Amino acid sequence: MECNIIQEFKGEIGGVEFDDKNIYYASQFILEKIEDKFGEVYNREFIKDLRDTIETMEYKYDEFSFAILEDDFYEAVKEAKSFNEIKFSYYGSDWKIDNLNENIKNNKYEISNEKVNSWDKRSQGIGIAD
Repeated sequence: MECNIIQEFKGEIGGVEFDDKNIYYASQFILEKIEDKFGEVYNREFIKDLRDTIETMEYKYDEFSFAILEDDFYEAVKEAKSFNEIKFSYYGSDWKIDNLNENIKNNKYEISNEKVNSWDKRSQGIGIAD
């Protein structure tokens, strides 16, 4: 039997490359939920660290499920009142997620308030005339 991989997966979100399609789609889902609630309030480093955290979790947990990860992370986004209040967990634990959570809490990933306020104004139809 002859087997060949013609092309590996390559994706990109916000300039951050992904080579695993499951991690790509999980990251995309989580980022969309954050944007739906808070706008695009995170920087590129957050995307990279989210990708790396999910990759680590996939390899470190004996039984890992992307569906459960997406559900648990989505719940964290829904419960948060602001981006910096998001505290991700997986099966009720933050094992392997603690660095990501700490950086969120300490404003490492949030873009400037000026950009956030600009997004808020655009979403309300307020902005600079063309």
